[in-house]
Amino acid sequence: MESLVKAIASDIQDVSETDIRTEISGMALRLIFSGVVSLATETAPCVTTISEKPMAFLPARVEARSKNLVPNLHHDNISLSNDQRLSIQYVNGENTLSDIANEIEKHIDKGELNLSANGTPMTAGSETLKKHLPDYVKTLLVFLAGKALLVG
Repeated sequence: MESLVKAIASDIQDVSETDIRTEISGMALRLIFSGVVSLATETAPCVTTISEKPMAFLPARVEARSKNLVPNLHHDNISLSNDQRLSIQYVNGENTLSDIANEIEKHIDKGELNLSANGTPMTAGSETLKKHLPDYVKTLLVFLAGKALLVG
């Protein structure tokens, strides 16, 4: 703050550094108490382990409805594939891994989502789907956690 006070004082000769410091402090407090600026004493609540009912960062879930780039907890933009964009909607803190898999399977059944495992399409009711969909969900969640998109 001192370098800012000195820079302002060099431009405004008739105001003391004490008055400048007081004014800057007052402006900072007004910005904080009006909600324009927020202060945090803890790091963002991102998680690296998968909980029983995982939850993705809400702004990312909202943005994923219409965009491939979503914000993460570090304020970076993360690119999601179309299947990840659809799947992240169910990572809402209410669904278990099995529930998420069931919701994804509904989209596969309707033909809205195409997934494959080792080059074999996961079609509705197939053994490939039953065998590999749980792994897909786990891989998705590990990806989301690694990109700071899961919250505690």
